Amino acid sequence: MAASGEPDGAAARDPDADGRGGDAAAASEIVACADRTLAAPSARIVFRQDLNFPAAVWRSKARLGGAQGSIETLARLAGRAIWKRATRGQELGHMTGEGFLEPAAGRYMIDYGSFAQVYMDGKTFGGRSGRSLQNLRPSPASMRADEVRWLLRLLPGITDARPEGTGTLRGTLCRKFAVRVDPARAAAASGGDLPTPSGISSGQPPELVLSVWLDGQHIRQVRFVDNGPKDPDPEPRKDGVFKALTLELWDFGVPVAELDWSRLPSIRAPG
Repeated sequence: MAASGEPDGAAARDPDADGRGGDAAAASEIVACADRTLAAPSARIVFRQDLNFPAAVWRSKARLGGAQGSIETLARLAGRAIWKRATRGQELGHMTGEGFLEPAAGRYMIDYGSFAQVYMDGKTFGGRSGRSLQNLRPSPASMRADEVRWLLRLLPGITDARPEGTGTLRGTLCRKFAVRVDPARAAAASGGDLPTPSGISSGQPPELVLSVWLDGQHIRQVRFVDNGPKDPDPEPRKDGVFKALTLELWDFGVPVAELDWSRLPSIRAPG
């Protein structure tokens, strides 16, 4: 992800007619790229979750039943040693998975090496890679784990976009932006249903800050850090807690007819 210079040109920085500020032309382009991405039949993805919970917060959340989601659940229930066995050596609090997203169909599968997830029909299934979904129960409704689509579905709610130069992802030159989104506006664009994933602070401000990369046609990367409204870099909040979600997409239109949605994927070699 090497940065290289600044993007060519600069649009006017006055709010446009629908209330978007900053680089209004860039905001409109990001929304158009998000719409194309959400309508795409398929893409390859890498999804990374980074979580920092001080020990005292872990204990408090465990007592209150508040540690939820794939990272939180594994760490709370299993502990460090079992975490390493379940994720084959991935660093505690950090998980990187590879998989496939079918945006138009509203589903995806991700494999973290030994632990995998499938999201479809509004339900999330997780467990050891390769297991049949027939032998698994979907995650409880309180454990909303649709972070992948949530990141993309936020983007139609952009209120501000600020250029941050360029960078290269998998050989493709992309433009980078710091954007602010209004979750209420994004929910309206999604039909009024955009629940916040588990583990994201309920005390988020009215606007969220994301880092977005685009190639002019599609969204290529979205990053969100749950640590306040101003800085997209993962600096902990005052309580020492932060959760960062990073989604990278490429190879749009990749053939997916052979994918088996009746099982958790086995895409990555363990370890």
